[in-house]
Amino acid sequence: MIIPAYNEAASLADTVKSLVNQTTPPARVVAVDDCSTDGTGEVAAALGVEVLRPPANTGSKAGAQTFALRTVSTRYVMAIDADTILATDAIEELSAAFTDPGVAAACGLVLPLLAIFVNAWYALGLVVDFPVVAIPVLVGAWYRAETSRAVTSLPCYFALRLANCWFMLRAVVDEARGRRLAVYEKGH
Repeated sequence: MIIPAYNEAASLADTVKSLVNQTTPPARVVAVDDCSTDGTGEVAAALGVEVLRPPANTGSKAGAQTFALRTVSTRYVMAIDADTILATDAIEELSAAFTDPGVAAACGLVLPLLAIFVNAWYALGLVVDFPVVAIPVLVGAWYRAETSRAVTSLPCYFALRLANCWFMLRAVVDEARGRRLAVYEKGH
């Protein structure tokens, strides 16, 4: 398990706890302290996590992950953001995908901790978006004599926003009711 982290001292402990409490715990947890200035490496070390620190900041999560990949000796590797908390069976569920020899990678859905509030904010964004998005698009389209094209594209934009909001809300409600979303479906 690789956790790339830059100034993540405030959230790293919850992430590490969610990893060590897995139904299928990872063989190794490595936090890549990407030259943090807030004590991220010390927090990780205090939690018993192996800490790697590049000689200079890599500039990205991908850079920090790549720095740690050279130390991986297991067949599979998983990366998680330092501010993410996994469901207790996430690794077990993702591992199940690899029983199929045709599967090379698996991923899961990340839901915000305060997803209901996020969805309320997102829905409010639809109301705010109308004048913020629609008016400039329509004015610009009128100026370029493409009003009909702009008017037909706006409903598509809002339909996609609503579909995303609905999916997130459904996922949160299903999770609260004890129904899990599938993290792997054959063919996807």
